Amino acid sequence: MTFTLGNEVMLDPGTGDDGGAEFVVLATDGDDRADRLRAGEAVSAAWLAAVGEGTRPHR
Repeated sequence: MTFTLGNEVMLDPGTGDDGGAEFVVLATDGDDRADRLRAGEAVSAAWLAAVGEGTRPHR
């Protein structure tokens, strides 16, 4: 599977098995420094909440 935006290829997932993977997709209204900072803060808050519920990273 290749992810696209219109006719532009955005992500080549490559080879391998990520059937058990979970992903976070985050979008912002803009692409300035403050938007990226707020997005990072949101991911951080979500990760901390997940860890608080017992989720842990797999290696």
